[in-house]
Amino acid sequence: MRHLPLLDEHCFRVLLEHSPEIIKLLARDGTVLYSSSGIKRVLGLDENDLVGQNIRDFLHPDDFDRCVKILQEIQRTSGQYMTADYRCRHADGSYRWLRGTVTNLLDDPCVNALVLNEHDITDQKEAERKLEELVGHEQSARVDAEQRSRSKDQFMGIVSHELRNPLTPVLLYASDIERDPDLPEKTRAEGSTIRQQVELEVRLIDDLLDLTRFSQGKLDLRLQTVDAHSIIHNVLNIYRDEIQQKPLELTLDLQSTRHHLHADPARMKQVFWNLLGNAVKFTPPGGSITITTRDVDPESVQVQVSDTGIGVPPELLEKMFQPFEQEAGGLSKRLGGLGLGLTICRALVELHGGQIRATSAGKGQGTTFEVVLPSFQAPVTAHPVTGISFPHSVSPAKILLVEDDLPTQQSLARLLRRAGYQIFTAGTVAEAVELAKNESLDLVICDIGLPDGNGWDLMRELRKSKPIVGVALSGYGMGEDEEQSHQAGFAAHLIKPIDVQKLEATIEQLHPM
Repeated sequence: MRHLPLLDEHCFRVLLEHSPEIIKLLARDGTVLYSSSGIKRVLGLDENDLVGQNIRDFLHPDDFDRCVKILQEIQRTSGQYMTADYRCRHADGSYRWLRGTVTNLLDDPCVNALVLNEHDITDQKEAERKLEELVGHEQSARVDAEQRSRSKDQFMGIVSHELRNPLTPVLLYASDIERDPDLPEKTRAEGSTIRQQVELEVRLIDDLLDLTRFSQGKLDLRLQTVDAHSIIHNVLNIYRDEIQQKPLELTLDLQSTRHHLHADPARMKQVFWNLLGNAVKFTPPGGSITITTRDVDPESVQVQVSDTGIGVPPELLEKMFQPFEQEAGGLSKRLGGLGLGLTICRALVELHGGQIRATSAGKGQGTTFEVVLPSFQAPVTAHPVTGISFPHSVSPAKILLVEDDLPTQQSLARLLRRAGYQIFTAGTVAEAVELAKNESLDLVICDIGLPDGNGWDLMRELRKSKPIVGVALSGYGMGEDEEQSHQAGFAAHLIKPIDVQKLEATIEQLHPM
């Protein structure tokens, strides 16, 4: 076994002088008794200049009290050590960051001092500062981005509301003219044209808002068990009049046995509403539309919407699903709109774990849209599409219509009365509450924005006395708006301007006559 050589005082001094650290011996009061030559490399000071000086005289003012407390604390227990980061003054007047570890060897007969080991961490502290600054900038940028996102959401909600609200009475008046049997056929046809143009404007607004939600990743799905066949029938009910008026031959071949989906019913309805709407719009009078469902495998259902309409050139089939791509080949002039409907359809289908594609033999050869979605066998009980239903009524439903805009209230009340409903009207929360006390109501159709409150609070108030079902009407159509309506107790949230056929279909599902 090799023995280590005995080190004399000279050897220890050589080791200390070549140590990368600064080694100091301190008296109880902090006076420097010894300093290694490392002080020259780090602080530009001669070690002999420090001897007899108090270490406190070289500390940064902001670190003085903390370091004094450490010197006092370490002296309470022999053999213990404490570590701290602090700044010491350089010979040029600047400050360097040091990390020091002080050990209490005051009771050691050979040392009889506080031993302070220090090394320079200025570069490390500077790197930490820059990192904190970078993180701070990133956090600030994230906060700014989140604030801009919230502001954008609020702006889009306001824009939606302000664009929709003026269209509501126009659409209702046009629908009223179109349905009035006492008016000449030419006048009713003009009312139908106005209604279709307003609905096109609404669809453009919806598409722009949905595209914004998709781009921001803010489209939330409210998933539940839904029946794809029920959704198809519901959408067909909306387009029933247009199909008959054109006229178009409609064929339904719903053979799927696994047609239940885990999906957002409103968004699934939007998909098939877009596909059927395109088929109705771009199929000439006398043409045909065929809707089929098939079980393509044990876990998937295929829905096809085929028409004998204008068709699509093969090179444009995929471009139809890209936003704003209808300009290619003059497709926009034939299809109209902004070219967002199919983009949104694809996004919604893919969010539900499905696929969508289009096929066409070319111009004038019709188009087929195929949607494949995950499916399962019918459950014992499934949620209805709108969430609440009533047994068939032997008398007209008594409906409370709460709307503060008088033209909208009057035209909507007239349309609903013509459809066979018994309508009571109110323009404020107070009027609605008072009327509900004296009437046995079946359903409430309520605007959200009212002069003396909002429809959500009104619905909560009405439901305190009896479980009444309600339909919310609003120019605001963001996800959080619909969620608030459902939380308040509304069975459905319809966005203005109101599609009369959609409203009637909703009422029929909530309270069949």
